[in-house]
Amino acid sequence: NHMGLMRAPIPFDFVLPNAPELRIEEGAQVIPYSAMSACLEQRLRYDRRTLEALRREFSGVILHMQSPPPPSDDAHVVQWLGVMRELNTSADIVSAALRYKLWCLHSTLMKRFCHELGIIFVEAPTEACDAQGFLARQAYQDATHANAWFGSRQLRQIEAVVMLDQFESAA
Repeated sequence: NHMGLMRAPIPFDFVLPNAPELRIEEGAQVIPYSAMSACLEQRLRYDRRTLEALRREFSGVILHMQSPPPPSDDAHVVQWLGVMRELNTSADIVSAALRYKLWCLHSTLMKRFCHELGIIFVEAPTEACDAQGFLARQAYQDATHANAWFGSRQLRQIEAVVMLDQFESAA
């Protein structure tokens, strides 16, 4: 969120390899995917160390829930961020496409961390996402968080993973 909400003084963007059709920010400096990935991975050092600490302390099943995708509605994002900052237009925020690409990259890195540490990465509930992969309107809370409805779908996922694990353990 820190990198991917407010437009940077020097606007940036990157091409997501598995979705190259997503538009590039107008006037943005295009950064190679590998450089963007390395930059975000560096920013996620604390998250990686937290997962490593959890794995050291707990030998059992650990789940990591994927963060909710961003909303696609720029007006919604401006409305919520405007409470904290003097925002008047969507020109002050990055495009929905860049928010989505950063979320995808974040998810890719977190999924890799989890895989390397033997932690189960649980993706965002599909019913909480729209057809393009953004957070569905009924799952919005504010510019960066999902709501209780989204959480209830995540709880169902946790229950399914736990039940599957118990079934496999009994077999």
